[in-house]
Amino acid sequence: MHDAIFESQDLISPENVWDKLVGFATEAGLNADTFKGCLASPDTQKAVDASHAEGVALGITSTPTVYINGRPLVGGDVSTLSQYIDFELASAAK
Repeated sequence: MHDAIFESQDLISPENVWDKLVGFATEAGLNADTFKGCLASPDTQKAVDASHAEGVALGITSTPTVYINGRPLVGGDVSTLSQYIDFELASAAK
């Protein structure tokens, strides 16, 4: 599901999001009716709202944002991520 959503994000709009997500779920082998129930659940909305509020509280304005030992890395640059991790590992070894 994650990969399908990520790879198709430019095709998903507010108008078609429901159909797209149900389609991805079906392609992933999920039961469409169960998925629709989860998607429409007030508990799901509460979980999304809580996650969003946490991101706002942390100052996260875009995804992906990753924290490496408290240092934010915005974007998905693998090389930079590797450098951050290598730096932290070297610092920990001292």
